[in-house]
Amino acid sequence: MSETIPHTDVKISFQKRNVERFRVAMIGSGKIAAHTHVPTIRACPDAELTAIVDPVRRHAEDLAERFAIKPIIAESVDELLGSIDAAVIATPNHTHRDLAVKCINAGVAVLVEKPLSLGLEDGQEIVDASHAKGVQVAVGYQTRFLPQSEIIRELVQDQTFGRVTRFAYQFGSLGGWAPLSGYNLQRSSAGGGVMTGNGSHFMDRMISWFGYPDDFELHDDSEGGPESNAFATFNFSSKQITGTARFSRTVAMSPGIVIETDQGHLASKDGRDTPVVFYPKDRPGMEFEIKRPSLDLVDGKVESDLLIDDFFHSIRTGTSPRVDAFAGLQSARLLEALYANRKTMPEAWYPQNQTFST
Repeated sequence: MSETIPHTDVKISFQKRNVERFRVAMIGSGKIAAHTHVPTIRACPDAELTAIVDPVRRHAEDLAERFAIKPIIAESVDELLGSIDAAVIATPNHTHRDLAVKCINAGVAVLVEKPLSLGLEDGQEIVDASHAKGVQVAVGYQTRFLPQSEIIRELVQDQTFGRVTRFAYQFGSLGGWAPLSGYNLQRSSAGGGVMTGNGSHFMDRMISWFGYPDDFELHDDSEGGPESNAFATFNFSSKQITGTARFSRTVAMSPGIVIETDQGHLASKDGRDTPVVFYPKDRPGMEFEIKRPSLDLVDGKVESDLLIDDFFHSIRTGTSPRVDAFAGLQSARLLEALYANRKTMPEAWYPQNQTFST
């Protein structure tokens, strides 16, 4: 199956707001809000968490009490439009479109948790609203802000160590994220399982490195519900690159990628403070560690901090976020296309003694 995404060279004129501190609403008060977004917003000198929105008021109140803060508590974002500058949307996936479009139309910039939407149609509505109103939309693909992600992108695109021929990625854990609402147990609200979660994080990086694949295929164990295990293949025929990706919520696999080039191979594990390593073909037994100090996470900041900093910087300067709505749309479209043509994977899909290695 071949799938492409049209690109546009039209320059979007985004709003610019030069305020001392952005008034931010946290929409959704589940685990990701408590674990990541609220601490990140509170640590950002450019922002003030002024409101928490949740249809279950007690959940919002509990979140505020946990951090000993006193924001406005609202059951609907409608109560806040006109009194906030930005919003972070961390709600069940099927609600992203309506909430994002409502905020955008009111001139409120949004950071939407990944995935941007459940599919291409919903995602396109968000992109169209963002472009029409000139309102920034960022997508919560925070792994794009890991230093090794940017290093790999540059090395691959510049062919620093030769032309890429193939790659293999894996990520596996025993169990997965357990949202407060339990929405991830239903395909209608989550969109999918491990591919929608860890899989979409990788696909966002993959597209930023190699572009959008020409052909792809997915095998998973969904049986009609959210999948726990998945194996995807990708073919970038115009670049003569092939790749595979394995994802699991039942098998622990050390997460990382190996990228083969005509001069050797690059390897990097996911996580903070992990280098990219090059193993040259012509020098067996040697390895070269690649780091760039300017890209290291500094001052105690992690990738979620860099994501929110980039979001607010884009609002202040009238520019596009690094991971914008169009980037989110590409991942949403690929995910939808993979699911639409999925095949059932064999039960014995992963040898128990296989581990990620370089």
